[in-house]
Amino acid sequence: MTRFSFPTFSPTASLAVTAMMLLLSSCEDNPVIDTGGITRHPAFDVTLESSWTKGNVTSRNDATDILIEEIDDSGFGEQLYLVSESENLDTYTPETTPEMSRGVSTTTETFPKSFGLSAICYDNSTPADDLTGFNANFACNTSVSLNASTWTPAGKLDWPGSGRLRFMAYAPYSTPENGITHSDSGSHPSITFTVNDDVAGQTDLLTAIADVDGAGSPTVKLSFGHALAAISIRSGDAMLAGDITRVTISGVHGSGTLTLSTGKWEVSGTPSASYSVATAVNFDYQSSENPYSSPGLTIAGGNDADGNDDRLTFFMIPQQLTADATLKIEFTDRLTKTKRTLTASIGGNKKSWESGKLYTYSVSSTGVVVTPIVKLVKNGTEDEFPIDSIPFSGAIRNVKLTAFVRVTQKGTETKDLAVPFKIYSAAGTSGDWVEATWEPNSDNDTFDPKGTTETKTGSLLFQPQPLFSSTLQKDFPRTPRNDIKDLSESESANCYMIHEPGTYKFRTVYGNSLKNGANNAGAYTINRAEGSGDPHPGMKFFADHDNKHITTPYIKDQAGPLKDAFLLWSDSPGLIDLVKLDDTGDYISFRVSPHTIAQGNAVIAVRNADNTIVWSWHIWVTTKNWDTGRIKSRADDGNTYTFAPSTLGYCDAHGSEDERTMKIKFEFDLTDHKGGKLAVTQIGDKKLTFTQQRIIASLAGDNTYYQWGRKDPMVPGIYDRYGYYYFPDYHGLDTEFSMLNKPIFDFDPDYEFTRSPTDNGYNMGQAIQYPHHFIMGIDRESSGGQNYRTHWHTSAGTDYLENDIKNEKGEIIIRSTMYNAWNSTARQYGVVSSIDPRNSQPVTKTIYDPCPAGFNIPAAAAYTGMIHYNRNNSDGTTGKTGYDVDHSWPDNPIKFDERTCSWTLTSNSSGTGEPVRLYATGMRNMNVKNPAELPLYLQGKTFPAYSKVTFICSATLSGGTSQTLILYIDNRTASLHNNPRGSCQGSNNSYGFTVWPVCDVTPNP
Repeated sequence: MTRFSFPTFSPTASLAVTAMMLLLSSCEDNPVIDTGGITRHPAFDVTLESSWTKGNVTSRNDATDILIEEIDDSGFGEQLYLVSESENLDTYTPETTPEMSRGVSTTTETFPKSFGLSAICYDNSTPADDLTGFNANFACNTSVSLNASTWTPAGKLDWPGSGRLRFMAYAPYSTPENGITHSDSGSHPSITFTVNDDVAGQTDLLTAIADVDGAGSPTVKLSFGHALAAISIRSGDAMLAGDITRVTISGVHGSGTLTLSTGKWEVSGTPSASYSVATAVNFDYQSSENPYSSPGLTIAGGNDADGNDDRLTFFMIPQQLTADATLKIEFTDRLTKTKRTLTASIGGNKKSWESGKLYTYSVSSTGVVVTPIVKLVKNGTEDEFPIDSIPFSGAIRNVKLTAFVRVTQKGTETKDLAVPFKIYSAAGTSGDWVEATWEPNSDNDTFDPKGTTETKTGSLLFQPQPLFSSTLQKDFPRTPRNDIKDLSESESANCYMIHEPGTYKFRTVYGNSLKNGANNAGAYTINRAEGSGDPHPGMKFFADHDNKHITTPYIKDQAGPLKDAFLLWSDSPGLIDLVKLDDTGDYISFRVSPHTIAQGNAVIAVRNADNTIVWSWHIWVTTKNWDTGRIKSRADDGNTYTFAPSTLGYCDAHGSEDERTMKIKFEFDLTDHKGGKLAVTQIGDKKLTFTQQRIIASLAGDNTYYQWGRKDPMVPGIYDRYGYYYFPDYHGLDTEFSMLNKPIFDFDPDYEFTRSPTDNGYNMGQAIQYPHHFIMGIDRESSGGQNYRTHWHTSAGTDYLENDIKNEKGEIIIRSTMYNAWNSTARQYGVVSSIDPRNSQPVTKTIYDPCPAGFNIPAAAAYTGMIHYNRNNSDGTTGKTGYDVDHSWPDNPIKFDERTCSWTLTSNSSGTGEPVRLYATGMRNMNVKNPAELPLYLQGKTFPAYSKVTFICSATLSGGTSQTLILYIDNRTASLHNNPRGSCQGSNNSYGFTVWPVCDVTPNP
């Protein structure tokens, strides 16, 4: 971001202040040491405290103070009332703008193009309470102007090196026209301000204060607030329709002096100023039978009938209002054509105008003000109306809603009343209003408030994007099950499949460590199978989040007391909610709503008392039924393997839907001035109009990815144009940049899905603690001999791996690695491009296996019945080995269907068996060889790659290379690869692979 600096200013110290002499010696005699991101000159972040600007229309809300008083001797033949409303403008929180240059206003273009800056340097270690005895000794009324996107001062200032600095700023910079005069140098900073007689030309004076260490700071934050009182005039309830010709405020102070360090005003002169504005506002009848105008219409200070700023907001000196303060409205009523002048006292009785407040005056003949109050707060926070856009599912999850009506009346106590209300949304520019659904967090909760201001916690469900309903939710039942289903009842797992809405729970145990109600010790115990040859060095035990030996299925017994469970991410908005750890720590429950059920994936994590994630689970909401449609394949090792009907975490292909505008209103069961329902379409100055998010197409569908040996699903990749390169002609890496991250939702910003922050690998404990991290590294040449780009794992500082086998010279013969992470009975490494028996070692599912109950990741040989590992020539001799070869069986050709972005083949080498369709879902990239060649957008991030491939991992690692043996189909250009297909080929563990499970039973010979 852009920084700006200031000129050196040599102040003249006030000889009357002895303390100043000491102060100057402290501040001016020390050089600045430029370290820790501190610049030699102050750099400023400029923001506004409030999003309110001149002319903005506000609506009454819970923070509005209302006073109703009778108007004496009105001469109208009926009692009239003056309604005075006030509210703090700082309640209108500015909307931040990302990637703004430093010093640029982060709210609106209306921020002045220059401001004045003064500063006092003083000898204190902490901010002083009172500096009124000090002069502007560091800067005095320095002008700072906006040039392009940079704030440029008249010169520069150096950090003093010690003490403290108090910066005081005001905007706009003083000119004869705006009524601002800054005090002279050698005095305490103050400004004298005179209100412009021309209301349209009056200045919205802004001020800011920042107190910082004189040694310097990365930035000085100047947050400007409104220093004057803003006044607007509106029509009131039952005010006669007519033409408003003039509005006058008189009997007030028109000038004063503001002490910048304290924000205190001192008025000058007598309260004799008068400010008048001619208007041409026509208030028509509500109807032919009703001679009164609609309430809340702008007379002066707001938007006109065309929605434009009328430039008639009064900006007044903050002051005590004497009995002489008067509001006068001149108008001709439409009914009798009579010219009338309404005069009302706005002073006396300790009334005042305060800095930074908006005062609205209106005249009413009823003396009653009805204010609808709507509060929407993110549960567990104080974030009011926490909506910047509406998800394409329409679900706003876990909010606290309060809606009631506040009645203020002269002579009676203000009351908050429960009134029935409904919530509506309208999509697009001309969509009909559709009633929203309130989904409570508790089954015993109801929508209609029972108490005066009772707050409800739940979800707001607006209308979804049409594609969400027609495609993503297709084939799901909409009636929730009426029980709480225990997903782990027969067997626990790291992934649970959901097929219908309802409430679910599962045991807080490690992976598949429970089976048929008993401990499944084989899942968390290394027990190498008997076999020929010595076992290869590998894991001694399965490690927990702290790299300690897991000796029990029960996480709370292993990791200590559990604190809570929470949703880590989901790839469909509002997919699951109400994630909760029960009081015993034995179960986690969650809800899948009938309103938001759709194809998608989610991850739930559990934390211990130290706030550390100690385990996590994959929730896959799918229409896929793995009880039927299984695929049997006779492999080249003579065994038959039964595959699941789809890859793990797969979601069907779908088209796209553009974003659209969505308006929201809260409608109370009360009649408004137009005879309709009393509706809220704006809260404060925030109109309830939002963008509903788009749906990005996924042409091949998408599935979760897995780094070898980890249980944790990684976010899928998608592409909306087949063969399209999102960063073309980029260092020859085009084919890598052919996918997008699938959007994710409902995540805690502290646990956002991202890449590992370091490049030197994770151990198993770290991998468990950070299931939201895709582990990325760099090549061996730049990582001290460990190639963490290709293999994400490091065992440094742990003891769960056996030692390498070395010869007498200390040279490594067989390297120890975690080859049994997905097979607790594995005895040895596998062999690349071979049907060696080591590639057929029966798999005993482990607690690190990501598959649902009844399934596991297969041995490498399982794929050889569909695609050969090393196809022989026609004369029986061994053909070319390696990756860049088409090893498909002659009788089982692999065909690509561009319409569905998938390959078709059969389950057996002979071309017989069940049909197989494998989608081109790409992979998650381990990293490019030279990270500096990444596009700026992708630097520091994890990203999917290679839309024209499918890489499916096995439970088998190849010998000592830290590569998994895979099934692969690659349709990248022939110049890169020769459209290879094969099995039992090695690929780097750091990739995020597709998983295609098999039934976890011993394969049948």
